[in-house]
Amino acid sequence: MKGIKGAIHQDYFQPEVEPFRKYIDEGGVPDFATIKPAVAVPGCPANGNGMLRTIALMALVALGVLPASVLDRKSFLDEYARPLFIFQNTVHEQCPRAAWYAAGVYREYPGQPNAACLYSVGCKGPWSHCPWNKVGWVAGVGGPTRTGGVCIGCTQPGFTDHFEPFYEPMNFTPVGRSAAADVALGVGIGGIVAGAIAAAATALSKKKEGEGEKKEQK
Repeated sequence: MKGIKGAIHQDYFQPEVEPFRKYIDEGGVPDFATIKPAVAVPGCPANGNGMLRTIALMALVALGVLPASVLDRKSFLDEYARPLFIFQNTVHEQCPRAAWYAAGVYREYPGQPNAACLYSVGCKGPWSHCPWNKVGWVAGVGGPTRTGGVCIGCTQPGFTDHFEPFYEPMNFTPVGRSAAADVALGVGIGGIVAGAIAAAATALSKKKEGEGEKKEQK
C-alpha cells in the first residue's frame, strides 16, 4: 500500500511516541503512562460523530468511570487500529440498498434516478468499513449510498489510489438473483445428500446391532 509509516514508527518522534507504539504493536490494556491508546478514525473527512464517540470513550476510561480493559487493543481495535464498535462491519453489510444487490438490480449509469445497487457504477462498499451509510453522516442525515453517491473507500488503507477511478467497478463479481438461487440450490442438495448418508449410516448401525443381539440369544 502506498504512503509512509505513521508517526509512531518514525524514529524522529521517539521516545515521546513509544507508549503509543507499544499499544499498537504489542497490544494490551493501556495504563496511560507506559502504554497509551492510539486510535484511528479514518475518513475523507473523518466523521465528527465517530471522533466524538471515540474521544468520549477514552475520556471515560481516563477518568475512571469505565475500566481500562474497555480499551484492550485486541478487543477494541481492528488490524488498522480502528474502533471495532464503529468500523467492524462493511458499508455493504449495512447499506440501505442491500435488497437491490441481493435481487441483482444495479444502476445502469451514475445518477440514474432509482434505488438500485450502486456496485455497477463503482461503489466500493464491499471492501470498506464504516456505518455512515446506515446511521447517516450528520444527525441521521446523509451518507453516500443513501443519497445516491458511491462509497469511495475513504476509510480503508490505500485510499485513494487503490479505489480509483471512483465511478468504475472493481474486479469483483456480484451475486445476482440467478447466482443466489444456484448457491441456495447447491446448499440444499448438499444438505439432502449429507442427510441421506447419515440416515443410511444410522440404519446400517441399527441393523448390525440387531444381528448381534440375535446371535447372543442363540
